[in-house]
Amino acid sequence: MFAYFDHQGCDPLVANQVTNPNQLIAKMVTDIFADTPCLPGLFLASLFSASLSTMSSLLCSISAIFWEDVVKPHTNPMSDRRATFITQSSVVLFGVISIAVAFLVSGLTGPVSQVCIR
Repeated sequence: MFAYFDHQGCDPLVANQVTNPNQLIAKMVTDIFADTPCLPGLFLASLFSASLSTMSSLLCSISAIFWEDVVKPHTNPMSDRRATFITQSSVVLFGVISIAVAFLVSGLTGPVSQVCIR
């Protein structure tokens, strides 16, 4: 993205073409694929799909770890149906927690790394 805008000789933030640095990828995609109908939307949909797939894998992994390391050693053997319910519930719980953390982090000013160091 940096190379594309440098080659164009343009900084969209300075030129007020975008108001937020998070909009740069969408600006670049719409500039590159401006003459091709539907391709910018397809590209952005695939980008969001990849990020959602990563989050899905992460939540399932956390749920499996929670089940194997926290719940299973401290409970009596239980039915598969109950175990499935607990793991599915933990996926929902961890998803809600991650959304809450995302909302909290969005309200922070400055880089997150600097906030965590303090």
